[in-house]
Amino acid sequence: MACMCMAAETSWSAVISVNNPVRVSGEDAIDPTGAKSVGTNIAAGATSQAVVEGISGFGAIQGFGGFSGNATKDNEYVFNNTTDTTLPDLRLVYTGDISTGIVAISNNDFSTSSSSSMRLPGAGTGLYGLSIQLGSWNGSTLATGNDLGVSTFGFTLTGRYGQVNSVTFTYYDVEGNVLSAQTAPATGVTDNTTAAVYSGYQITGGQNAISRVEISVDPISTSSTGLFALDDVGFTAMVPEPASFLMAAGAIPLLWIRRRKPEAGE
Repeated sequence: MACMCMAAETSWSAVISVNNPVRVSGEDAIDPTGAKSVGTNIAAGATSQAVVEGISGFGAIQGFGGFSGNATKDNEYVFNNTTDTTLPDLRLVYTGDISTGIVAISNNDFSTSSSSSMRLPGAGTGLYGLSIQLGSWNGSTLATGNDLGVSTFGFTLTGRYGQVNSVTFTYYDVEGNVLSAQTAPATGVTDNTTAAVYSGYQITGGQNAISRVEISVDPISTSSTGLFALDDVGFTAMVPEPASFLMAAGAIPLLWIRRRKPEAGE
């Protein structure tokens, strides 16, 4: 049976929530024309963008304007899918040494689509990053489980890659197993120049669903910390059973009964 657990409790100053975010599907879901282009900057080990975008039901959130205020580790930022309960909810929290700044960036130098992106700023004192967690949000906590994760996830991260030693993207299942460990490529940019990088992953046979993705940035120094922005966050519907069983089922004709997402207050 798929496990269902609540994410660890943390003291938050505020929950910044966006209900039913617009999702874009098809070949324009991630890195559409008209903004910063990924080009050949693909994270090592990533499932190709074409494969990810071609999966039935895949769609990407391109706008982060609903995330008001300044970036802070004291807040949690939530995309809450209340209308389509087959979709997971997403909670995004800053990790490590984060500096301040408006969360939603309306700047094409930091965006791979025309809408705003989500700021990821370093404070200059060490590693920093962003944790993207998938599950079912009830208004105060996020339930996670194999049947509350997804089979496919992808996004872009645009920023000053020339000011950091490395940027890594690690995909985990609900049990903490690493599904895919990816590293941003050498983009060739220097100083304040920005580049866009794509990361994405589709689970393979025997793997559980994707439950969270950790982005980690290692700055060169306290004066060269980098500045990044998350954009075009895409995902499929929640898997109805542990992914290992789902993948093994193959062509067996089964009618899946999805677990209902808990409503607020339950």
